[in-house]
Amino acid sequence: MKKYLRNMALLLLASGLFAACGGAPVVPPPAVVIFETTKVLTPAAQTALETVQPTALTFAGTQSFKAGDVVVSAPTAAAPNGFLRKVVSTKLENGKTVLETAPATLRDAVKTGKLQETRDLTSADIETTRLIPGVRLVTQAAPTNPTFVFNQVLFDKDGVSTTTEDQVVLSGYLDLKPSVRFDWDIDFFPPDFDFLAEAKFTQESNLKLKGKVAYAFTKTIQIGEVRFRAITFSIGPVPVVIRPVIKLAIGLRGSATGEVDVSVTQKLVITAGAEYNEEWKNISNVTNTFTVDSSTIKAALNAEVFANVTLELLLYESVGLFIRPEIALAFDAQFPRKPFWKLDGVLGVDVGVEVDKWGIDKSYSTRVFERRFPIASSPNSPPSITDFTVFATSDLNRNTFFSSNATDLEDGANLTYTWTSSLVADGAIPATRETSKVFTTTGTRTITLTVRDSDGQTATRSQLINVVNTKPELNLSEPSNDSIIYRNSTYNFRADARDINEPNEQLACSRIVWTSSNSSDSGTFPKTGCQVVAVFSSIGTRTLTITATDPQGLQETNTQAINVLETPANRPPNPIEILSPLPTQTVPNSGLITLSGTAPDPEGSAVTLTWLAASQSTSLPIPNFGANVTLNPNAQGQVNVISALGLNCLNGYNVHIRITLVARDAQNNSDSASVILKNVVCIP
Repeated sequence: MKKYLRNMALLLLASGLFAACGGAPVVPPPAVVIFETTKVLTPAAQTALETVQPTALTFAGTQSFKAGDVVVSAPTAAAPNGFLRKVVSTKLENGKTVLETAPATLRDAVKTGKLQETRDLTSADIETTRLIPGVRLVTQAAPTNPTFVFNQVLFDKDGVSTTTEDQVVLSGYLDLKPSVRFDWDIDFFPPDFDFLAEAKFTQESNLKLKGKVAYAFTKTIQIGEVRFRAITFSIGPVPVVIRPVIKLAIGLRGSATGEVDVSVTQKLVITAGAEYNEEWKNISNVTNTFTVDSSTIKAALNAEVFANVTLELLLYESVGLFIRPEIALAFDAQFPRKPFWKLDGVLGVDVGVEVDKWGIDKSYSTRVFERRFPIASSPNSPPSITDFTVFATSDLNRNTFFSSNATDLEDGANLTYTWTSSLVADGAIPATRETSKVFTTTGTRTITLTVRDSDGQTATRSQLINVVNTKPELNLSEPSNDSIIYRNSTYNFRADARDINEPNEQLACSRIVWTSSNSSDSGTFPKTGCQVVAVFSSIGTRTLTITATDPQGLQETNTQAINVLETPANRPPNPIEILSPLPTQTVPNSGLITLSGTAPDPEGSAVTLTWLAASQSTSLPIPNFGANVTLNPNAQGQVNVISALGLNCLNGYNVHIRITLVARDAQNNSDSASVILKNVVCIP
């Protein structure tokens, strides 16, 4: 423009000088002036044109071209894009004229001239299409915008098309409405070239990305090319041939682990081009809108899905102007993070002008627009409870364990756990992921877990549980079927009751009651306790009944028939008392226990003590013990009862063990007492 103003000033000054000298007024130059060397092919020359090669033109017959000529042609059968070339040399071969040529520019052909044109492109202007399978061009009878529908597998981990679980698929459509505009002003003297080339198109698209992914990927697919019919403009007699070409590509780049299902609609209006007047000026403008139709992302994802639409304007035979917008949707998902996923729009528009086609001094290629902007992000999601363990039945007065696992897309495992009971009397339950509670009343209640994230979103799970009371398990050690009982002798009878609902799983001895069926024993029975001392004043049979009653009223009863004999002249040792082990004793894994007991002789003779042991499976009734094994305690009175019984503890199982103390006096009179150890855990 500065050169133009300078030239205008010179022109006005010259006009004033001519007027002062009395000369004729200045006549404006013609609108179009071409050089004498510019040769536009006539229809006859176009018909004679046989072949067009990158550096040569071949005509039938003799043609009047010479070196230095600039040859211009509109589209022909041999040159569908026309051409603009400078003749380097000519020769006649076999009746044909061969021109050796080099590229030329419009400024080589046109001395003065203008071109101002605007053209909309519709589906009616499409000459050829090349589309890959899975892509189709939607056209209608009336000229419409070109619309491309596609459904492409961007990534297939195993390469088998029939297995879709490992595929990433991009589908949707691209709807284009392109138009082109040119405004050129060529003036060889004074030398000036004003240039404007612009393309405008409205693109509407819907991109749907769906798939399960667990890998990194980079994939671009050239889905098609559309060539429009060549458009011929004119600067005076010189044909200017422009052929629009649209190239389409879609792709995906990034990495992900998880599942993605996102649909985004966008509308993009691009005016892209360049203006030249001694220096380049960007005349591009971009407006856009993005709408997220649906977004479901269950992944750690950092990826861009993009659609590229490149508009190339071929000036005669090669690219003179290109406009390349890239529309990308950038996904970014990390676990855990707030927000978990983000969706950004990324726009970039590149414009380039090939200067050797126009005769411009400086090239032009630049990114005229680039922008990244947020489209959508995930709202805070509630936690997800992945594990919830609360058993439907619980034991009274015992620890009941609850456990849970939960995750949150934003907070990960940093969550608050709250457990509550529908019965207020149960009180608070510790607020941890794994917790326990002792319930002191029976009956049903609902246990509810509430998991809360840092934003207050919650997830809940509930379970109805029934707290039950179990009746005692009564264990009678003495008397047994083998007990021999004499009138007016003293006996230590022993019983205990296991109750899982009581402290240490033992029922209080005060809740064990002994009664006799013989009325003559009324002075001795009933008795209360785990160990009672009994003296029978009459001979004969009777049945002893032992009853264990827990605090909730559940009972377990055991009976034992005994026969009281007349006291012999020489009585066996009496009373016999086992001090260790006790019925409630826990036997260590080694089986090492201490044997201790007393058995005085009424006549004062020496007493020999012998220890015996027998075992049985816990699945058998209590009386069914195996054969007795004699136990030999060491100097400290200890013995490995498990080893002595020859029990195989490789796999671990429970057994009942009966320990018997046999007392024998000097006259070989004997009596015995037993202790039964129940549910001994046999662990190697």
